[in-house]
Amino acid sequence: MKVANPIGHIDKLTYPFQLVSVSIRNVLVSAVFQLLLATVKGS
Repeated sequence: MKVANPIGHIDKLTYPFQLVSVSIRNVLVSAVFQLLLATVKGS
């Protein structure tokens, strides 16, 4: 008998989105960090 595993299916579907959101968060954090460095150097 094959038992459906909806949780595993959802995990497979959301995994790429989690990766994308993590990469977007890293990009945002680095951009904010660069802005902070620029303002500190400029002042």
